[in-house]
Order: sequence, then C-alpha cells, then structure tokens
Amino acid sequence: MHELPLVFFTVLSQSAVGAFILLLLASAGEKAEERKLGFSLFCAMCLFGVGLVVGMLHLGQLLRAFNLFFGIGRSPMSNEIALSALFAASGGIAALGLWSGKGGLFRPLAWFAAAVGVAFVAAIPTVYQIETVAAWKTGYTWLVMLLTVLTGGGLVAALLGARKAGLWVGTIGMLLSLLIRPSYLSVLWQADSMMVAGQTVWFGMQVLLLLLALCGAVYALLRQPPRAWLFACAGGILVSELLGRIAFYNLWAVAM
Repeated sequence: MHELPLVFFTVLSQSAVGAFILLLLASAGEKAEERKLGFSLFCAMCLFGVGLVVGMLHLGQLLRAFNLFFGIGRSPMSNEIALSALFAASGGIAALGLWSGKGGLFRPLAWFAAAVGVAFVAAIPTVYQIETVAAWKTGYTWLVMLLTVLTGGGLVAALLGARKAGLWVGTIGMLLSLLIRPSYLSVLWQADSMMVAGQTVWFGMQVLLLLLALCGAVYALLRQPPRAWLFACAGGILVSELLGRIAFYNLWAVAM
C-alpha cells in the first residue's frame, strides 16, 4: 500500500486542474457570474487539496520533505512538488477572491493558476521516466496521465457548472482512453508480461467503470438528467482512474 497516496494524488490533482481550466474557459465564453465561478473554482481546489494532502503521506517525514525544493530545476519530483504548491496557492487565492465578489486582479490570477496547472500536469509524467521500469518509460505514461485531465477534469467540471463543455471534454477523453487501450496494454505486455498479467482485474474493473461513465455522459448530453446523475458519472470516472492508476503503480514492484 506504499504507493496508494500517489494514486490519489495524481488522479485527484490532474482531475482538479482539468476542472479548474474548463470552468475558466466556460466562464470566458458564457460570462458566468463571478461569485458562482469562484465557488466552482474553490470546489475544484478543494479536490486538489485532498489529493495534495493524501499525497504528502507518501513523503514520510514531512519536515524532511522540504529538502525536495532544493532540487527545483534538475529533479522532476522537485519540479512537480513546487508546481503543485504554486498552483494550490494561486488557484486557492483566485477562487476565494472571485467567490467574495471582488474580481479585480483575481481573474487574471486564476488564469495564471491555470497556466501553472498545465505545467504541473505536464511535469507529473516526467517523474516516471525511469530507465529501470520499462512499463513506465513509454509515451503512453504521458498519454494516460494527461487523459485523466480530460476524463476526470471534464466530468468534475460538468458537475461544478460547466455542464456542456465538461461533458463534451470528458466524453472525448473517455473515448480516447478506450481507443488507446489495446495498444497501451500491448506495449505494457511487451515491457513486462508477468507484471501486466497480475493487473488484469484492476484494468478490467477500470474499463468497466469507464464504459459506464461514458454511457452516462452521453446520456447527459442528450437529455437533462438530475444533478445526481452527473455526480454519479464524475464519481464513476474518478474511481475508474484510481483503479487504473493502482495497476500502473503495481507495474513497479510491490502489489497494492
């Protein structure tokens, strides 16, 4: 269970960044009410905060964790942590400022946070480009993790107010995730067939929930189901991504 905090950290943080950016983009096109946008962004930041707090459990002694900041610029993990802290600070302040109704510089700050969020999610896959883990050092690691920004972020954004844009982005992300599944598993199998064989159940459950969430998102695009429906779809895709990420970390060495 040692890598479980990283499972939650990566999935929840990537989904939160995706939702944050989509909410901002949707508000730019529809001129959403400032307070309403601020509240939605704050909810996305709360999701990010949960992922960040859980992820810190992986660091062991938190006081020593500050040493990671000394590697900024040369260490992928240090870059990831620094960017996560910067996004948390700028995104949280911007969300609270907009929620309070005092726009001013808070909207530009929100766009700055979005840019930092892009850099953050791009930095995460660089941590796993490890020569000794063949199943991680592939282009699919980048693709799968960045797709979480679309799948989880899209459906969370739909739940928080960017309904149409979020559903479309989430649906596209889920379709892409399913389309690359055969080639992704093939690459993993060639890298380490024994490890991959042990993750059949995790990957199978992930695909099942992915299909259910996709069907739910398509239905929501065609109809106007109650908010509880969107909540179920968002919850389903987050659990699906968590299951897939468990399988991903199990490709390293110790099963969870």
